Amino acid sequence: RAEERRGRVREAERLYRVALAARPSWPLAAVPLVRIVVARAQPTLAAAIAEARRLIAAPRAAHPGHVLVDVVEAELLLEEDRAEEAKALLLAARSRGAPRVVDLALARAENRIGLALASGGRSDEAAFAFKRACDLDDGWAPPRANLGALWQRLGRPRQALEQYRRALALDPAHPLASFNLGTLLRERGDLSGAARAFTQAMAARPPHPDARVELALALAERGDDAEAIELFEEELRLGRPVPATLRNLAKLYARGGRLIEAAALLHRA
Repeated sequence: RAEERRGRVREAERLYRVALAARPSWPLAAVPLVRIVVARAQPTLAAAIAEARRLIAAPRAAHPGHVLVDVVEAELLLEEDRAEEAKALLLAARSRGAPRVVDLALARAENRIGLALASGGRSDEAAFAFKRACDLDDGWAPPRANLGALWQRLGRPRQALEQYRRALALDPAHPLASFNLGTLLRERGDLSGAARAFTQAMAARPPHPDARVELALALAERGDDAEAIELFEEELRLGRPVPATLRNLAKLYARGGRLIEAAALLHRA
């Protein structure tokens, strides 16, 4: 555990494996080792999950109903997109008591279920799932960002704005919340606020893939043509010459009198 806290994950993995070899049914060695194996996902996620299930088999047999074993099994089910099964397992664990670790895992299951419901057009059920996830883990940003995206898609900008801001208060580097906040502010005419949000989405890790283009568009609408041109040109240098980027950059070139360059870009588009 000390090695893992120091960021020396390979050494932590080695020590967990030594501990588990000496005591194969020990949950306190198996559970963190399973998480390391899945996070590494080598050679593939499916192979990592198969290894994880082998590692957890003896602890599960020796300690049926052990809360950590149930939680890590639920995490494996979520990796396999079996969110409803994960939720059922966690609710059963919760019925035997409600340790915080179960609630945190259940929040992940509810969030995943909410995403599936939203993609299937079941918006009311999705909203309830996201809200349950927020209640179970009020310090976790993703369900708030997802709830905001749902409200924005349903034409409820005030509620969406509230959820994006609450998500970013929890995690200022959340790419979806900052990007969607930018699109919402831009729709409402707050170009400066949109530019700040898109800049935040660009700085996130990982950055939102569309943040640079949207920031350029917001800056262009605000009249900051030089900054917008620089961002569009950066997109081209990164090898993303999509027609919309080419046309928008051509428009800015033309507005600045660079007609030959604008014509060349339009020809490419």
